[in-house]
Amino acid sequence: MEDHVDIGDVKTFYRVEGSGPAVILIHANGLSSGQWKHNINQLSRYFKVYAPDLPGFGLSDKPNVEYGLGYYVGFLRSFMDTLGIPKAVIVGNSFGGAIAASFASRFPDRITALVLADATGLTPNGISKNKELTNLFLNLMMRSQKLFCRPMFFDSRSISLLDHTLMVTNLKEARDAFSKNCQAILYHDPGYLDSLMSIKAPTLIIWGQDDLLLPPADADKYHTMIANSRVKMFDQCGHMPNVEKHAEFNSSVLDFLMSLKH
Repeated sequence: MEDHVDIGDVKTFYRVEGSGPAVILIHANGLSSGQWKHNINQLSRYFKVYAPDLPGFGLSDKPNVEYGLGYYVGFLRSFMDTLGIPKAVIVGNSFGGAIAASFASRFPDRITALVLADATGLTPNGISKNKELTNLFLNLMMRSQKLFCRPMFFDSRSISLLDHTLMVTNLKEARDAFSKNCQAILYHDPGYLDSLMSIKAPTLIIWGQDDLLLPPADADKYHTMIANSRVKMFDQCGHMPNVEKHAEFNSSVLDFLMSLKH
């Protein structure tokens, strides 16, 4: 079911399915809640699943604000407060993973568990040492769906799994948010790394072995810094395991969350 709620003065659209303990899905930079369309039905068999369009993307408002990690951490807290969600499992992919991890470090009492799928935050310089070239490529990416989607997948045929998903390439109003978030990724706050060590929530780290954007070694780095964590690597999988290997992703997340009940 699709619904919307005013978070402050920002009309926020979200998908919600199921009943039970809350799970919140945080999409990647430049995408929308549609990236979770292969996950919501399975997860909602056991949980009440929320998938918002982050401000700046999808059907949500696109205010002229300083987007970035801090902005979305504050948004996530307000989203939970407004909908009366005291605690939740937070699942994030890519930049959404960095939002989830940062939220877990700042608001540990609002987290029951954490799932990080190919999360940004650790190796911005590994993306490119030439920031000007990177910015040029990012500007091209957000105007071409093929350029935007191809680096996300191991198998180019998997791009079709994002058909009918709203993304920055077909929402010119979203380009401001995408650009500002890219700067947050490239020029990240060094304090982010220290914050990971304060995370106490049980954490599942999922990574595509063939991620073209972030090295698989980052999964082990996250594992080293987050004490109560485990790692699951997906073979022949790129930057979006929840899309490219959605059946395996759903099974891994459910197994992880069910294991916490025992």
